[in-house]
Amino acid sequence: MQPALELLRDQRNYLTHSIHSLLSGWIEETILEKSNLLDSDVVTYTERAWQLAENLNGLADIVEKENSAHNPIATADARQWSR
Repeated sequence: MQPALELLRDQRNYLTHSIHSLLSGWIEETILEKSNLLDSDVVTYTERAWQLAENLNGLADIVEKENSAHNPIATADARQWSR
């Protein structure tokens, strides 16, 4: 589980903290391209963000299922707070 969490953390941090710096030229190109971008490249950035959201939601579902199997009262409390 820890490698999955670390990967998601790195993806989230890159997308949320580095895009502006990348496009402003403050950091080097790594995962996402910054040179010779076209309007259609917005799709690439959008797909990465949606994939990250799906990965985070999938992991949250796994954690919730595991948590509910071990502690049904805490899961019920968590659902109440998410409403």
